Amino acid sequence: DSCESLSHCSPSECPVVGNSPCTFTDPGIDWTELIGSVSCKACTQSSDSRCSTAGLQEVFDTDSTSAVKAMYCNDNFLVVWSAGKPSSDATLAAIPRPPGGGGGGGYENECVTRSTIEQSQTYKIPLTPPIDEAYEWTPNPP
Repeated sequence: DSCESLSHCSPSECPVVGNSPCTFTDPGIDWTELIGSVSCKACTQSSDSRCSTAGLQEVFDTDSTSAVKAMYCNDNFLVVWSAGKPSSDATLAAIPRPPGGGGGGGYENECVTRSTIEQSQTYKIPLTPPIDEAYEWTPNPP
């Protein structure tokens, strides 16, 4: 059975594959040590209200299960340090045919990615997006 002939494919309509889940080695990231080891450039902290504690907490989940480990603004960027992992590890548990883990031999012989591990991911988000001269803005609706 497959979902190709269906107009949509939800977990209740798709057969669940029996592939074994992939296993990953937890890198054991010490976030305090990692973030503390980074040297900073000399800059001015942004006074943009989006960069205030209240502004950042309004946008980002900051409880103990959050993947966001640190966030701050300098004069040009919002910088977000993330574990790249959702707060719940059940994200792919209900997916009938999750992504294969590679390794060759075709999907039928691969492990499937039903779990996640922490990864150090740092994002620099411009506080002022660069101007794209080729961009043409069209109101919606026109």
